[in-house]
Amino acid sequence: MRKNSGFTIIELLVVIAVIAIIVSIGIPSLLSYRQKAQLGKASRDIYAGLQRAKMEATRNNRYCVFSFSPETVNGTNYDFHVFVDESDPRNFVWDAGVDTFVTGFRSANYPSVFLDNDFGVNGLTFQTDTGVPVPVIAFAPDGLPKKLNGILSDGSLYFNDGGENGRQISVSVAGSIQITQYKAN
Repeated sequence: MRKNSGFTIIELLVVIAVIAIIVSIGIPSLLSYRQKAQLGKASRDIYAGLQRAKMEATRNNRYCVFSFSPETVNGTNYDFHVFVDESDPRNFVWDAGVDTFVTGFRSANYPSVFLDNDFGVNGLTFQTDTGVPVPVIAFAPDGLPKKLNGILSDGSLYFNDGGENGRQISVSVAGSIQITQYKAN
């Protein structure tokens, strides 16, 4: 008497169908997780950049600026950048060869993260200072965010993952920096 071992074609097709169903359910969840992870990384990196600007201002006893404008520094293109404003008089504008570059951020590092145009101008509520052509937040040597004329400043940056997940990074007039989650449209 001989035993037949192995699987029938029907059993193999059922197993393949079950695997296909599991994969079709899992891939969208995995993509959503990836987008959310990039959003989290971008928000932590921008938060850290703002904290670093505040720290550099107090450490160097000079104004340190977080600029929301693209700039090329040492051959690298940055979408946002941080620099110590060493211009005399200070102008909150990156002056190559004068100002000290601290760090920069490239949106290419976060391909599924977008500025949320539902808030402010291009996702920014940081105001353009008189005489400064782009939105910036500048920390004074005392660690407080100030405008060129010395008046306290504040604002927020809004971005999302192209779906319903959003992050707001706010700087208060007291110099407090925080990340808040919100539901994007």
